[in-house]
Amino acid sequence: MVNARSIKQLLMLPLLALLLTYCAGVANALAARLATSEASGNSCTAAASKATARAAMVLADVLKRADERAGNLVEYAEQSRGRGVTCEPAYDGIQIAR
Repeated sequence: MVNARSIKQLLMLPLLALLLTYCAGVANALAARLATSEASGNSCTAAASKATARAAMVLADVLKRADERAGNLVEYAEQSRGRGVTCEPAYDGIQIAR
């Protein structure tokens, strides 16, 4: 049986995937900006810029992985919903027959 909570969760997964995709894009853009800044930067701030760029690259990687995982969860949720919609009439038929 589909309840309000499961519907709400199914509706949230695509939004989460979209948000994570956006965040990954922002992190990638920041990493690129920092890498460009580092190349043209001052030698005394090079070490700090390099550490910041590395942190942004790690963040971008984490967000990319989270985006991929969210995509997998959305696919799983859509498959589960389809299976549930298919099975629900059969289950209801069995309950009525009792």
